[in-house]
Order: sequence, then C-alpha cells, then structure tokens
Amino acid sequence: MVVTLKRHQAWSFTIQDAIDAGQFALYRQPIVAVDQVVDKRCDADPAHYEILVRMVNAKGDMISPNRFIPAAERYHLMPMVDRWVVDQSIRRLESLLDHSAPHRTLPVHAINLSGDSLNDDQCCEELVRRIDGCRLPPRQLCFEVTETSAIANLRQASEFMRALKQMGCLFSLDDFGSGMSSFGYLSSLPVDFVKIDGRFIQGIETDASKVTIVESIVHVATSLKLKTIAERVEQVSIAHRLKSLGVDYIQGFKVGYPVQWT
Repeated sequence: MVVTLKRHQAWSFTIQDAIDAGQFALYRQPIVAVDQVVDKRCDADPAHYEILVRMVNAKGDMISPNRFIPAAERYHLMPMVDRWVVDQSIRRLESLLDHSAPHRTLPVHAINLSGDSLNDDQCCEELVRRIDGCRLPPRQLCFEVTETSAIANLRQASEFMRALKQMGCLFSLDDFGSGMSSFGYLSSLPVDFVKIDGRFIQGIETDASKVTIVESIVHVATSLKLKTIAERVEQVSIAHRLKSLGVDYIQGFKVGYPVQWT
C-alpha cells in the first residue's frame, strides 16, 4: 500500500511536468460501420476515430495510459490532461479542414473525458470557450464518457453534457452494460452513441448470455434512436455476428490498431 502510494505520488510529479512541457502524444483508432467490414470495403474512410493519449518520457518512449492515468485520477490531474487533448485535437482537425477538399466532411473524432472533468465546472467553461472559438463544426467532436463516471454524479454530468450538446457536439457513452442499472438512466443522458462494453463482445460467438445482453442493448438503443458501437472486435466472424444483432459500428484490432496522429 505504501509502495503504491509513493509510486502514485512520483507519477503525479511526472504527469504535472509532462503537462507543462506538452510531453503527450495523440493516437487515433478507427471506428467503422459494421457493413464496411462484413462487405470487405476496407478502402472506405472510417466513419469515426477515437482519440487516445500517450505520455512521452524523456527518452522519447511512449507510456501507455494504464501506467499514468490511475495516478492522474488519484491526484485530480485528469481535467488538465483532458483540456490538453481537446486543444491539440481541435488544432489538428482545423489543419485537416484547411487541407481537405471543399465541402468534404471530416470523420467524427471522439475524445475521452474523465469523471473529474465531468464534475469540474471550470473545465466545462473552458471547453465551451475553446469549442466556441474554433473553426471546426462542433458535430465533428464526440466526447466519450464512461458509464460509471456519468452515473457517479448524474445531475452534474448531465448538465455538463447538455452544455456541449447545445453547441452541437456529440456524445458517446462508453463501457455501456458494465452496470446493471444502465437502462434505467440511459434516456436521461443526452448521448448519440452507446459503446457496448467489450466484455460482452469477446466470446459472443459461443456465449448465448452475451448474445442476449447485446440484443437487449441494441433494442433499447434503437428505441431511443441511438447508434451502437461494439468494442474489442478482433475477428471478422464476430463482425458478422454483430451485424446480425443490429449493431451499427465496430472498433477493435480487426478494424484497425491505434496509430500515432502526427
């Protein structure tokens, strides 16, 4: 316990220094329509990308999120990390907009927001100002929030989400199904996409209970006019199964690995 605490404290200083020096890198992982994979239209552009963040150490090595994010959460540094990711993502998307063909629509880019950011009024105000001042159509930005962070303070999270939603931004509810109360509050959150927890996707071909859960999620999402995204899709056969269940989009190593966004 003491060793873990000291390790987290050391990470907190490292993260703070990395924030000050901008020592982070962005990666993108594609999210595609399930038909695109099933019909083998691999040359089509992805419908969405999820933006992922990595830390860069002094040697230039990439540090995965599972090494630094727990410490960032413990010491409430995630709002600063999230603001950096949003700012850098907007800068790169504006550059893509400048160099794209006229009237071409850019793919939607999904940015993860932590529970600390959802509960931080100042963070919300800064994000609103940043988005309001950029040249990017707000619908090109989709903010991903996890199910657990959204329900931890449902009122605060809902107000935060509605503020950005009114500007035109999209929202995705990540890891959906991880809590058994999921369906009860889904209609109260202003989301556009439901990302089905990857635990229900892996092994779905041989596990009837997972099929039932995914069917239920798709049914509820469809009734609320929401689109579904399945995570951790690693075989074409799973993509075929998900299409038969009515899933709209898929994400995972079969679709594409995260690639650094330079």
